[in-house]
Amino acid sequence: MYYPEVKKNRFEALVEDYGFRAEGADFSDPDLTIAIPDAREAIFETGRSSDRLVETDRYLLENIRGIHPDTPSDPSRPPEKWWWHLHEIKKGIFPSEMLPDYLRDIKK
Repeated sequence: MYYPEVKKNRFEALVEDYGFRAEGADFSDPDLTIAIPDAREAIFETGRSSDRLVETDRYLLENIRGIHPDTPSDPSRPPEKWWWHLHEIKKGIFPSEMLPDYLRDIKK
């Protein structure tokens, strides 16, 4: 079947792009970090997950202190979409129960 293969490849490409932005970026460079929330949103919309995605999410939160202030934040987004609340997470004011289980231990 052709369609599932395309979907799989698109998902993998999205995760790879997100990984490049979150793990390969100099967090002090807004040109590199500005697309992180949009990249994570695109992955969320696929409804899929992977070990690589979890690793990248963890890396992002482990290194959040260095994230540039111009990285987009959108408090109007639901808290389940934590990637739109990176500044609140950085400040320690984001409710940890709204993070996925695999990220909660990082915030502590």
